[in-house]
Amino acid sequence: MKTKQVQVPLLLFFLTVLGSACRSKEPADPDNTPNSSLLSNCDVSLTYDAETTTLWEAANPQEAGQLSTADKALMLPQKTRKAETICLKEDGQYTITTEILTPEEPINYPEGTLGKPREPRYKKVINNNGALTYLNAIGEVIGNDGVLTPAFTEALETVEMFKTLKQQPALSSADFENGLAVLTANGMNATQFPNGILASRTNHPDGSYSVAVIDKNARMQTGQLNFDVNGKLQHLYMMKVSGAAPNVVFERMVRVTFIQAVESGVQLKRTEATEYRSFNLNF
Repeated sequence: MKTKQVQVPLLLFFLTVLGSACRSKEPADPDNTPNSSLLSNCDVSLTYDAETTTLWEAANPQEAGQLSTADKALMLPQKTRKAETICLKEDGQYTITTEILTPEEPINYPEGTLGKPREPRYKKVINNNGALTYLNAIGEVIGNDGVLTPAFTEALETVEMFKTLKQQPALSSADFENGLAVLTANGMNATQFPNGILASRTNHPDGSYSVAVIDKNARMQTGQLNFDVNGKLQHLYMMKVSGAAPNVVFERMVRVTFIQAVESGVQLKRTEATEYRSFNLNF
C-alpha cells in the first residue's frame, strides 16, 4: 500500500505533535513578551501552554507491598507546566522557545520529603536551528549547546511534521472518509465505534501490534495503544480535541507507560495527564 494513493498527512502529523506534544499566545511576563515580529515571519507557528500531572502506581495493585522505600521515593506525584512557541520559516529554519512555568496548583511536598523532583537551573530554552541557549528567570544566558533531551526531540519532530502539513492541501471530511476507505480496501483492519470513532489494528513483524484510534469528526488520529507479543499493553496515548483538522485545538492528552521499579522490579504504571491551557496553530 502506497501512502501517496490517499491524502492522510494530518493523520501522521497529529500522531507526533505532543505534547506533547498546545489557541492563544504564549503567557507573557514583563521580560517574556513573545516577539511579534518573529511570529509574524513564521511560515508555520504553534504556541501552547500545557500543564502535566504525572502519577505512578503498581501496575498490579497486589504487588504494591513489594515496593521498596527507594522505589516509593521515586514515585512521588509530579506537576509541571510549560509554554512553548515553535516558529518554522519557509526556508526550513526554525526557532523553538520553551519556558518553564509554575503550575496553577503546584504540589507542595512536606519538608524533608525524599525523591522530590529537582527544579531545572534554567527558566527558558531557545532552540535556534539546533543551537540551544539556556536563560535564567531574569533573562540572563547561563548556558549554550546543551543536550537534546526527549522533549526537545519531540519539538523537532513537530517541526518536521509542520513541513509535511504545509505542503499538503487541507482535507475535507469527504476527502478524509475517502482516504480511510482506500486504506481499508488495501488491508487496513478497522472497527467502527459510535460517535465517529474508528480503531485500526496494525500487526508488526515481531508479533507485537498497535491499535490506532481515529476520530472521523476531527479528521485525525486521537490515540494509539501498543501491545507486546503476548498482548500486554506497553504504552498508550489518548487525546481530547475540538474542531476538525487542520483547525483543531488540543484540550487534553493522557499518556500511559509501563516500566520496572528500580529496586523491587515491580512493574509500574506511569500516567501523564496534560491539560492544554492554550493552543494556537497557524500556517
